[in-house]
Amino acid sequence: MRNILAIAGKELRGYFSSPIAYVVIGLFAYVLIIVTISMVCAVFAPVWAEWRQGENDRTTHVAESADVRSKPETPQAPPDPIGTAASR
Repeated sequence: MRNILAIAGKELRGYFSSPIAYVVIGLFAYVLIIVTISMVCAVFAPVWAEWRQGENDRTTHVAESADVRSKPETPQAPPDPIGTAASR
């Protein structure tokens, strides 16, 4: 077992003594980060879409209620029960 650990230690030291190992590790880390971000976006996309829809509904409702408050109420004419307005 000690022989295996000694050989593995020499190999690892050999890998990290060259700058190419750091480039390979950097590229590997970059790929892992991109994969992780893609997976997070894929998992949470429906949640974010629902949240955006809720925000749009909320802001639309707030804007509509602000419009209602800013407009003066116009009196509504009562409905014509006999239909005389249509016969003219």
